Amino acid sequence: MDNNQRLSCIKAKNCNGFVQLLNQQLRKSNFRLLQEDLAQLFFSPQVDTAASLDFIIDCLLYCQQHRESTALALHHLLLQLIPSTAARAASPQTRAAAVQLFHAYCDPEYAKLAAKIAAMFNLIPGDLTNWQQVVAAVQQMLQNQTSYKAAVLLLMQFEGLDESIDKAEVITQLVADGQENLGQQWAQSLGKDYQVMFVEACVELNRLKAAARAVRQLGLATEFPNVDALYRQRSLSRLVNRRLWQVALSFVGNDMPLQTQLVQDMADAGELALAEEYRKQLRLPESLLAFDPGQVAAREAARREQYLQLDLPPAAVLFVDDAIGLCEAAQLLHGSGAVGLDVEWKPSHTAGVTSPAALLQVANRRVVVLFDLLRLALSAPVALDACLGPLLASPYITKLGFEVAGDLTKLANSWPFVRAFRDVQRVLDLKPLWVEYGLITRYQGASARILASVGLSTLCKAVLGKPLDKSQQMSDWTVRPLSSRQTEYAALDALVLPRLFDAMSLVLGPERQQQLLERHLMSFSRAVPSIAQTSPAVLEWDAALNAANSCTAAGGDRVGAAAATTIDAASVKQSDIATAALSSCHSQNGIGQIQCGNAGAGNNHNTTAGETDIAMPAEGTNNFHSSTEPGLPRVLTLLQQHGLQGAYHRLDGTSAQAPGKGGLSTAATAVALGVPRACVAKTMAVMVDSVPWLVLTRGDQRIDTHKGFSDWRSDDLFCHHMPTTCPHAVSCTAWCKAQGCQNGSR
Repeated sequence: MDNNQRLSCIKAKNCNGFVQLLNQQLRKSNFRLLQEDLAQLFFSPQVDTAASLDFIIDCLLYCQQHRESTALALHHLLLQLIPSTAARAASPQTRAAAVQLFHAYCDPEYAKLAAKIAAMFNLIPGDLTNWQQVVAAVQQMLQNQTSYKAAVLLLMQFEGLDESIDKAEVITQLVADGQENLGQQWAQSLGKDYQVMFVEACVELNRLKAAARAVRQLGLATEFPNVDALYRQRSLSRLVNRRLWQVALSFVGNDMPLQTQLVQDMADAGELALAEEYRKQLRLPESLLAFDPGQVAAREAARREQYLQLDLPPAAVLFVDDAIGLCEAAQLLHGSGAVGLDVEWKPSHTAGVTSPAALLQVANRRVVVLFDLLRLALSAPVALDACLGPLLASPYITKLGFEVAGDLTKLANSWPFVRAFRDVQRVLDLKPLWVEYGLITRYQGASARILASVGLSTLCKAVLGKPLDKSQQMSDWTVRPLSSRQTEYAALDALVLPRLFDAMSLVLGPERQQQLLERHLMSFSRAVPSIAQTSPAVLEWDAALNAANSCTAAGGDRVGAAAATTIDAASVKQSDIATAALSSCHSQNGIGQIQCGNAGAGNNHNTTAGETDIAMPAEGTNNFHSSTEPGLPRVLTLLQQHGLQGAYHRLDGTSAQAPGKGGLSTAATAVALGVPRACVAKTMAVMVDSVPWLVLTRGDQRIDTHKGFSDWRSDDLFCHHMPTTCPHAVSCTAWCKAQGCQNGSR
């Protein structure tokens, strides 16, 4: 109905009726929505643009003549409908109407509209019909704070309009009113003398940030050599006064005088222990700080009482920076039903400058693993994939985080050639659970909007009783070794996530928890980087990984050597490439690696005490799932699920060869497992549907299949489903289940 009325007015060129109609609609409609409707009406492809432009200007002239009965918003609405391209291409008659409209609006009350028209139609002094009226109007505008900015825009639009204006006074007034950007823009157009004048005004009025920016952008370092230092010192003092220590640490960067000032200011503020920690981290001399050790200890004890502390033994926090550590990490995280994820990187306060993710923290309820991405992602990306890929891609292990989408995006963007970071399944951000928890517990009477704005530290205080100490949040995470405080901070940030989940789940109850899981569980995926976006080194790594994945029916030594040759240019260890190749080739005659750390993704038989799986498959469904290729025999998948890290080889039933004699050599197994030959010490034979398989495992790891199946009967039982009797530490029922046997006989 509204559109029909509008079209009727437009066709009849009835400005009066159209303006009255819009005036009524504006009172009950959203400004933006109405603007979009009108823009479609006036400037769609099938509409005459010139006719629409003329009609809008006529309506604006009508509005100007009837100011008392038309809302000011209506003037702005009509003017914003005009596309800049249409205004610049206007006919002489239309420009003449625009000049008439400009003169009508050229007073303090409508100064913004006048400035918009002048810029939109690119008016010049020669277009104006009453120059003196404009000069007088601008002088009046400069006396009114609400029209001051519009006056300056007109001074910049019309050359010569500023001849009767005290430009220095106007520049100073702009700075005083907080219009530094406009002041710098105008000063830049006036020349160097006024640029210097602008910086001086900024310094005098204590606008050091604007002064420092102008010095950099206008090239005035020679005239103002100390402005940037003054700004940084003043900014640091403000951060110290607000006790924003972590922001201050990031702000000082590599500026040694500022580093020294920060540490001394921290000590003066009573943060003695933290000052000493920062002094060590910044590698400042010991003589910088001198204070009573007892006083430091007392303040440290008070800090520990105030904040949550890491309550795990040192052995439960593992820092990983090599392939051996990755295998240990996978074993520690094995059997986790849920893990907390967090990422740290070096902060930057420079626009356009970012640093890659430096540390990935993964924690279950018992252990925390800190992955040194700066080392692992560059020197051992395949081994890193082998460790983290099954964990992150598993749809049976819940990955908990707080505002986790940002962390996952940072990982994928920082290390695009690490495949594990491109596909993360079953991700749960704790924030929606926290909002629900806060509403149920009526936390400080807060609304859902306020609850959604809190940080992780506040969440910990509300749920766990104490906040997190965030003093290390903005520290330099690229420095190695990490300080003890950094290690504790990083570990605790990940460890609190499963603890928060458990605590909130108790309050929410199983039914509500399951509803929230179904609603908020998500997956994260990132496409392989395009050629244009990827560096040559990344392309070489990815090419080697693809070559490893495409190999079929190859022997262990040959596969490892071929892949290692391909990857050599990217400086990746041969053992890493062999691991990728062997874990990817699941042909009947190939060798595959059973990944440590992927066990128990959906298996609740091997969960360590204290761990609880989340949203397990319904009773009666098969809980044994494999991250390997579909063709892998289920019995080997079963072994994999119970922590058996090894290399397996299918032996020909008629010409089976012993290890080391043309079959599965010790050297090939060592390469497949990424360990020295001396570490290969355990061998086990498995019969699968009349086909013998040989499994070699690492001798330097505590892998015991008897313990792996400790929740099943470990009698030496025999299954008639197997044509050859072969004793195992697996009950007949379990073995038959893995083989699909229906009779369950022994």
